[in-house]
Amino acid sequence: MKMASALPRSIRFIVLVQLVLSNLILAIPSWSNLALQIREVGDIKDSYDYIIVGGGTAGLTVADRLSESGKYTVLVIEHGKFYNASDPDDFPMSRRYNLTSVPQANLDNKEVQITIGHCVGGSSAINGMAVMRGTMQEYDNWAELGNPGSTWNWDGMLPYFHKAIHFVEPRGDWVKKFKVTYDIRSAWGQYEDTRLYASYLGWFNPLVMIFYEAYKRVPGLNIVRGGHSGTHGLFYYPISLDPNTQQRSYARTAHWDGLERKNYDIITGSRGNKILFKGNKASAVRFVPKENAKANPTVVKARKEIIISAGGIHTPQVLQLSGIGPARLLEQAGIQVKVNLPGVGSNLQDHPLGPLLEWKWAKQPKKPFENNYTGPTFDFATGQGLVAQLSLPLITPKSYITLASTYACQNLSHYLEPDTPPAILAGYQAQQRIYAREMQRTNISFLSNLFLGNPRIQPVGSHIMSRGHVRINTTDPESEPLIDFRALSNPLDIELWVAYMRFLLSFLRSPVFAPYEPTPINPPNSTTDEGLRKYIRSVLSPHGWHPLGTASKMRRELGGVVDDELKVYGVDGLRVVDASVMPLLVAASTQLTVYAIAEKAVGLIMEERE
Repeated sequence: MKMASALPRSIRFIVLVQLVLSNLILAIPSWSNLALQIREVGDIKDSYDYIIVGGGTAGLTVADRLSESGKYTVLVIEHGKFYNASDPDDFPMSRRYNLTSVPQANLDNKEVQITIGHCVGGSSAINGMAVMRGTMQEYDNWAELGNPGSTWNWDGMLPYFHKAIHFVEPRGDWVKKFKVTYDIRSAWGQYEDTRLYASYLGWFNPLVMIFYEAYKRVPGLNIVRGGHSGTHGLFYYPISLDPNTQQRSYARTAHWDGLERKNYDIITGSRGNKILFKGNKASAVRFVPKENAKANPTVVKARKEIIISAGGIHTPQVLQLSGIGPARLLEQAGIQVKVNLPGVGSNLQDHPLGPLLEWKWAKQPKKPFENNYTGPTFDFATGQGLVAQLSLPLITPKSYITLASTYACQNLSHYLEPDTPPAILAGYQAQQRIYAREMQRTNISFLSNLFLGNPRIQPVGSHIMSRGHVRINTTDPESEPLIDFRALSNPLDIELWVAYMRFLLSFLRSPVFAPYEPTPINPPNSTTDEGLRKYIRSVLSPHGWHPLGTASKMRRELGGVVDDELKVYGVDGLRVVDASVMPLLVAASTQLTVYAIAEKAVGLIMEERE
């Protein structure tokens, strides 16, 4: 694995954010129910009602909800293991997959280190803990890509956002000082039996308020109450932290620890690598020890359904190994084709991390007040919680129409691989129509800026036009898949980044900053369009820890993989429930959306059983 010091400065900065926030944990509670972990393959039952491949953010949520009535038996097959957060040798990197992308042709041919969870709890155990939602329009766009009558819009998702997480109201005079606002009635469900928590740390760097005041002056930017009611602007977001224990609140603490259920089993250190079928129905899962893919496989039967929750990178691999995917790819790998479904592995998207805007103050700003917070301190969390979400008309009022028109007129086939199947092209064209429209509106955000109170801003791209893919290695299908973001393959993406950087440079000239005389350090001196393009290519990372879209919930003729009930097209008894079903990015971290997807999936399953 490449060391962080070898990465560009902007990427090292955000890696440090995640590493520190990953350690916002003390010890796993003593009441953790490891006794219910299946430690030997021979202890697994011959069959379960539901088998879930993947014990991460979505998988544990689904397993908990399906097993809570006691009517159904559930088995989770997890590739990673339980970890002990109190063990100093159990560093967060041991809870992550060691993956890199293929070389990115438009990023100076560099490979990209990919960070996703590899433990019970998945990426919710290692993420930056931001609890955010997209806007109303972004989820309505999902429904537009779905089948007629789709309920995967804002109204259809909101009840499951409410169910997924319990918001803990902040207390103390710091709330007024930092102007933290929230709207419990419209944004939070407050279910008493929900053990996943969102709260504010309570310790911000007071210099954040300088940025707050500067963004208040940006024309057209709204200050919104918490950012969870379907609109975006400037707001403080909570993090997935249990304020009572000061522990990370994540899928394991919410949906495994403390559950004493004989009908809910989990086996770790095992890789579910193939779904078996009886006729057209998914009937069993085959898995092997992760340390020995050549070992004799174990097969366990599913009486009702199999649910794949292996995430945006590994879910398409499991489907492809099971004979579901692009026929040509499967044939090259010597895998018998069960369903020719070209969308499996396509439509890969992620939030790119752009170049840091960095500067130095000629006169150091003074803190507007002292923060008297006396709780636990985490050095890098002092600014966690403040974000500005910006629409394209706000970012570049003089050129957004030109950018939208340019995108609308593109022949996308020029920017895709020559053998792209017609259904995949049709799906991208449908997305093109949506984004060409949304670029001209203020309903969704194209740029997110994160603030820590330091003289730097981390820009994150909220929506991208390029599309990548995840494919099995045809010469060694059981090895890690080949991951290609195809970053900047659509040339509009780099033009959007030029617009973003110009906005940030103009923001630095805010009259709020003027008394402190900021002098830019990065980007470097050349700020011509071509100079910015060159700089962007040298430092941009296409991976912001949110890979998704590779088993998209879209109409089959658009390259979709699952329908609006998350059932895989062409077979029975098989669903996908994780970030891979998201057809489009949302302008937010993805953990809360994935929890809501899982809660909604359980609702769909239960409707069929009742």
